[in-house]
Amino acid sequence: MIRGGIHGAHLGDVGFKDVRTVDLCAFITIVQGTWGNDAVSNSITGGYMTLTNSSNTDADEIEYYISLQKGNYTVRMNYTKGGNGAIVDTYFDGNVILASTDMYGSGYNQSTTDTFDVNISGTYSLKFKINGKNGASSGYKARIQSMHFMRT
Repeated sequence: MIRGGIHGAHLGDVGFKDVRTVDLCAFITIVQGTWGNDAVSNSITGGYMTLTNSSNTDADEIEYYISLQKGNYTVRMNYTKGGNGAIVDTYFDGNVILASTDMYGSGYNQSTTDTFDVNISGTYSLKFKINGKNGASSGYKARIQSMHFMRT
C-alpha cells in the first residue's frame, strides 16, 4: 500500500497526546534544486512515498509549513540511506532541530531529536537543506519518508 508522505509504523507511540505528520507530497516552496516524490515498496512497510531531490546537488532546499498547538514536542524523521546519500539539516522556524543527518549507507532509519517547546500555537516553517555529504557518498541525495511532530 502506498501512503503519500505518511509512514504509519510509529504513530501509535505511547505517551504522546498528539502526533502531527507533515504531508511531504504537498510542496510549499522549493528553495533550490528539483524535488519530487518516488513510490518505494519494501517488505517492512509495504510501501511509501519518498521525498527526494532529483537534482542531487549540495544546498538543495525545500520548505513546508506546519500548524502546531502550544506544547512540548519530540520530532521523528524516517528516511532511507543510500550509496549517494547526502547530509541533511532540518530546520523548524529557522532553528536546526535535526543537524547533520547522514543519509549515506543502507537501510531504513529514523532519527529523533531532543524535545523542544512551541510557546505559541500557530503555523511554523519546516525546512530540509542538503549540507554536504559523507566522504564515501557518491552524491547529495535525500530520501525522506515522513516527519512526525509528537506532543507530550
